[in-house]
Amino acid sequence: MSLPATIFSIPPVLGYVAAIAAALTAIFTFFEKARNMVVACFRWFQNRRASRGDTHPAEPKIPATILSAEEVEASRPQLYTLHPRICSITDREGGGFKESGDSLRTRAVVATFRMAKPSADSRNTHITARLSYRTTTEIGVREISTEIHRVNYGAWLDEDFNSAEMALTDTKELILLVKENETCVAVQDNRHSVSKRDSPSFHQFVASLSGFYVDVMLVHEKYGVLISYTYLLETNPLTVREIIRVPHIGSQ
Repeated sequence: MSLPATIFSIPPVLGYVAAIAAALTAIFTFFEKARNMVVACFRWFQNRRASRGDTHPAEPKIPATILSAEEVEASRPQLYTLHPRICSITDREGGGFKESGDSLRTRAVVATFRMAKPSADSRNTHITARLSYRTTTEIGVREISTEIHRVNYGAWLDEDFNSAEMALTDTKELILLVKENETCVAVQDNRHSVSKRDSPSFHQFVASLSGFYVDVMLVHEKYGVLISYTYLLETNPLTVREIIRVPHIGSQ
């Protein structure tokens, strides 16, 4: 009896299968070792960074936005002045000064300011005032200006501190000079904060001084000097006149 021919082909087939299985096992073993090596390298790199305190990858730096001069100008709050005036004042409860129609003995020259446009970031606008008092002397064709007093923080009417908080269309008044009987004084407001509320400082001008100029700079906590004005004051009788407007640098 003769056997089927396929029986004689079984051993070669099994050999091929065994060879393929061995090759696949070798391939899988290679990839497993490669994976383990990559994981080990990654963990070593992480441990090294952690030992140096570098646990987070460096974030890309975002370049700062550079604004043009026109954009900076447009973002600034804008103020303008109304006519200065003379009024009677009295001490205010809690510090500072307020207008009083009852006192004819103590009068003050006040400069009046109003906000035309708030800042672009919609922050509250806190304005401080710097005042420079000066006289002028004509020598030949030259006019020599001499500063006789300086106030670093001007006093505003009806304010809790030495800055005026202004919103759109707000009107605030700054004391330029106080005259009590025949004595003229400049006032510096020393109420910087709730925890620092010192009494005001007074500078008395000599009685023979009949007139002088006051340069006023309004300063914003972020944008710096917003605008400057100059006033001419005469003490007998007490009068005031705005004589010039000096725009801040960069204004149109």
